[in-house]
Amino acid sequence: MTKTRILTILVVVMVLLNLVTVAFLFLGRGHGPKHPHPNHEGPRNIIIEQLKLDEKQVASYDVLIVEHSQAIAKMDSLMQTTRNNLYAQLLENDSLAVATQLDLVGALAKRVEETHFNHFLRLKALCTPEQLPAFEKLTTDLVAHFSTSKPPHPKH
Repeated sequence: MTKTRILTILVVVMVLLNLVTVAFLFLGRGHGPKHPHPNHEGPRNIIIEQLKLDEKQVASYDVLIVEHSQAIAKMDSLMQTTRNNLYAQLLENDSLAVATQLDLVGALAKRVEETHFNHFLRLKALCTPEQLPAFEKLTTDLVAHFSTSKPPHPKH
C-alpha cells in the first residue's frame, strides 16, 4: 500500500468517527419523549395540602401548572438545541460562535429560573392572607430543597 492510500483510509475513518460522534450528540440523548415534570402530581398535591387551597384556588393552580410546564418544556427544547450547537463547535474552532452559544445557554438558564420564580409568585398571588404563613414555610422548604449541595462529579 502506498502512503497516499493509507492516508486516504485514515481520513475516511476519521470522518466516519466524527459523523458518529455528531450523530450521538444530536440523536443519542433522546430515549423517548421528555416530560418536563413527570411526577408533578406529587408536588402539586403537597402544595395544595400545605396551603389548604380551596377548589377555586386548585383550579387556578392547575392552570398555572400547565402554563409553567409548557413554558419550561419549550425552554428545555431550546436549551438542548443550543447545547447541541455549542458542542458542534468542537469541530469548527470558531471562538465567536462558541462565545455566542455560551451566552445563549446562560440566557436560557436565566429564563428558566425566572419562569420558576414567577410561577411561585403567581401561586403566592392565589393565596389568601391566612394562607401566607403556610406559603412562607413552603418557600423556606423550597430554598432548602434548591440549596442542597450535590456530590461532586467524578474526575475523568
